[in-house]
Amino acid sequence: PEARRGVAPLLYMHIAVSLCEAAWAGWATPVFLSPSFSCGDETKEDLAAIRVITDMVYLSLGSLAALLLGCLVSFDLFGSVNVHHIEELNKHWEAKCWWMCCLA
Repeated sequence: PEARRGVAPLLYMHIAVSLCEAAWAGWATPVFLSPSFSCGDETKEDLAAIRVITDMVYLSLGSLAALLLGCLVSFDLFGSVNVHHIEELNKHWEAKCWWMCCLA
């Protein structure tokens, strides 16, 4: 318990950053990925900037998808394993760790 005391603030900071990223993606997706975002008379530099912004939005959406997938893989959201049966729990976590290593 003493060694894990610093974990809770890190988790709260991670949640706060993830919520900010979700808010950014929610706002940026319709704004920057809509066909009406370009005016039609852009220079090469303008098109490059639009491409960078579009790529940033796609990376942000990919990061959120990876976060959600990581939560689904890491946590037993549906309570499928009884925590009082240690052998069943070990097999469950071994399978989850195998999947996480394969996805990494």
